[in-house]
Amino acid sequence: MKVLISILLGIGTLFAQSVPFPGPVMPSAVAIPIDLPGAGTYYATQSVTLTDATGGAVICYRTDGGTPTASTPGTCDAPAITYSGAFNIAVTSTLEAIGTEASLANSPVLTSIYTIFDPSQISGLQAWYAADSGLTCTGSCISGNPVTGWADKSSNANDLTAVVPGLYESAQINGKPAVLFSGSSFYALTSSINLQTDLTIFAVIQLQTTSCCNGLIGGGNFGNGAMEYRFAWAGTIEQGANVPDVGNIGFGLASVDENWHQANITFVSGTLLLGLRIDEASDGPGAVGAISISQNETAIGCGTPNSAVSSCGGDGFNGNIAEIIIYNAILDGTQNGEVEGYLNMRYGI
Repeated sequence: MKVLISILLGIGTLFAQSVPFPGPVMPSAVAIPIDLPGAGTYYATQSVTLTDATGGAVICYRTDGGTPTASTPGTCDAPAITYSGAFNIAVTSTLEAIGTEASLANSPVLTSIYTIFDPSQISGLQAWYAADSGLTCTGSCISGNPVTGWADKSSNANDLTAVVPGLYESAQINGKPAVLFSGSSFYALTSSINLQTDLTIFAVIQLQTTSCCNGLIGGGNFGNGAMEYRFAWAGTIEQGANVPDVGNIGFGLASVDENWHQANITFVSGTLLLGLRIDEASDGPGAVGAISISQNETAIGCGTPNSAVSSCGGDGFNGNIAEIIIYNAILDGTQNGEVEGYLNMRYGI
């Protein structure tokens, strides 16, 4: 680029000369693309957008583990995808992207790892029930209709069949439904969960009575050796009832309320309560009763099921259950945080 410079030397004298003048510096390569929301751990499908600071650049991307290329600047090589708008990442994936434009070198490669967590990624998952999927209702699943079945979201087919059905309740927490248990409604598992092994149990629940005892999970045969995991919500940690032939493990909140809560309970060999966390905070130790199980039949919503889970001997759950996740393992701090983060994202607690 040249400009004309004129200088007045004296009366009647003008000196003029055209000299080079630096213009805008043109880039030699396309800027690296920017992705939003960006690399990280998420608990749901992410909608991803790509932008590039180089005007007119074409963005090529892949999420299949490969690196995009553009042999001809401005055109993406297959199998790279030419970006045209937001796209979803639903499972853990590595996003790689480049910017390309005719007459410029391709950009450096953007690499972002999107980790999409769900509870099945942790080993030891035995059963997983969420009220927003897998329900079978009388008629259709609308508020007040009986829930006759509840499918297990794990790969273990530990489906629930109603002995006495609970009721479907829509939009109970964070826009999501729940199953309402009356204290007499409960479900039998098609195949039993081993309650005598290491256990970590997560539950999103709302009690509708603060009196003892709300049996979340029960196993065995009432009167002939049984085990139950129940919420007392009685102001202190529940000590476990002194019922002959029944070993109870109790736990409760430090204060009485009937709000929605996320609970995380860990046991060693089904007998020793390692920890109780309410809404991602420790609630302290709990008490353990004598354990003597002669059968391993399992119920949800009843603390003390009778033989073959044909009826509930007592300690029925009173309130709403939105989700239950059961592992036959002791989860470490990172794993506990991942599941709690997943539930927090879904339910806001």
